[in-house]
Amino acid sequence: MTQPQNADGDVDRLRRVVAGAAHDLNNLLVVAMGCAELALDDQSLSPGSRHLVQQIVRAVDRARALSERALRTGGPAPAPPIVDVAAWLTQSADLLERLVGDTVRLQVQAAETPLRVSGDASQIEQVIFNLALNARDAMPEGGTLTIAAAADAEGPVAPADDAAAGRVRMTVSDTGSGIEPALLQHMFEPYVTTKAAGKGSGLGLAVVRTVVDQLGGTVDVVTAPGEGTTFAITLPLAASPEPARSS
Repeated sequence: MTQPQNADGDVDRLRRVVAGAAHDLNNLLVVAMGCAELALDDQSLSPGSRHLVQQIVRAVDRARALSERALRTGGPAPAPPIVDVAAWLTQSADLLERLVGDTVRLQVQAAETPLRVSGDASQIEQVIFNLALNARDAMPEGGTLTIAAAADAEGPVAPADDAAAGRVRMTVSDTGSGIEPALLQHMFEPYVTTKAAGKGSGLGLAVVRTVVDQLGGTVDVVTAPGEGTTFAITLPLAASPEPARSS
């Protein structure tokens, strides 16, 4: 039986719809995973509630696998929104202060010029909030947490129509206990944690790596036991001049 002449076009459109839905779903699942990680970090969580949140984490993990499979088979996803990470960091300073608590001195250093990347504010939030929580836990006696966003020193800020000419560099630096060398090669793996049982799921850095990979960036770590830790996230600047709203 001969297929209608527009069958191929219909299939392509269907693939684009599937890819777009999978892309949006994947972003929502990253947020859900990040929220579950924040909940598991709550020391007052009852054993029963902790078990329920852990079940949510497992379900989200399975849903992400299905979403990624759909992305691989559905064709290219639509263009993502744009977020100005400098503006986001400035606007989020008060919330970050509450997140890390009174014993940690927070320093926020955001560039005055726009630093626009392809992604949405919830993705940047998951990266920075998870790293801030890790930093807080590495400084139980207090310390200084510095979060910065600037044009990468290795390349100039790109014009609006030339994203390849520049990159954004975000750093999260603490004066805490540092990371043991034996843990470094496994630190981004799911469920790897140095926290005591019941005091974290070990998903925070896995979420960070997942989001940074989605945004086409890289994450590097400089650390030494007793000398603090710096996470450096580098992301390509976006071509579009219009940032997405951060709310």
